[in-house]
Amino acid sequence: MHVNLTDDQVDELQSVLQSTIKEMSHEIADTDNSLYRAGLLERRDQLQEVASSLRPLHEGDAPPARAHRDRVWTVEIVFTEDEDRTRADARLHAIGRDWHGWGRARRNPIDPDVPAIGEELAAARALADLSHQLVDSAAHEVERFEGHSVRLH
Repeated sequence: MHVNLTDDQVDELQSVLQSTIKEMSHEIADTDNSLYRAGLLERRDQLQEVASSLRPLHEGDAPPARAHRDRVWTVEIVFTEDEDRTRADARLHAIGRDWHGWGRARRNPIDPDVPAIGEELAAARALADLSHQLVDSAAHEVERFEGHSVRLH
């Protein structure tokens, strides 16, 4: 569905959405019910997505593409090698932040030279580093809402 809105209507709708999002953020921070909080967070994210996609539709414009509810995160892994060592740098841009994890693998000199093995091991270590950073970040976000330390597994 698409709706043609004037610049003023877009501004007014964005103002209402931002006000609602702000009120929801206070309610999210104040609730002790984790299931209710999860629902509020999902609804707040949906409203933020709508607010960020609003723009006036002018004559001849194509309607905006339908937003996907599923988000896609893509990780880029870049390898560098020297002699018997392989380094992998995993980069992720998600939720408005850039993440970087890295890992390294070393080939024993008596082992055969099979670069794919070193790349797999270095990539696994880079992704493990990245996953630990994401878990730590999530824990900090939960702590911010809960008001006390948490430990995520």
